[in-house]
Amino acid sequence: NMIIENGTPQVYDWESAEIEGFPCFDMFHFTLQYGFLVKNWCVNKARKEIKLLISSSIFKKYTEEIGMNRQRCYSLLKLYLIYTIIWDNDPHGEKLQNKRTTLLNTL
Repeated sequence: NMIIENGTPQVYDWESAEIEGFPCFDMFHFTLQYGFLVKNWCVNKARKEIKLLISSSIFKKYTEEIGMNRQRCYSLLKLYLIYTIIWDNDPHGEKLQNKRTTLLNTL
């Protein structure tokens, strides 16, 4: 659940991962949940952090290994957001859902 990038540990939780599931789902989920819930990011900050994630060397390596182009990452991000807006009954409720919806609408 940890990756070291440039000497900095990056922690990911793969509990929702599926062999036939959507690539990048857990990376997006961990990044956005942590940012919105722990760091209280606004949507602009979340958008910047997601761009940093997608441009990171570890993300690039991952997408190259699975044969996925970078533009598809944004399509998967949108799919992730739609999924969580529709299906996630998060106890943090409306505020989190509003941030997700706003982020989706600004991509």
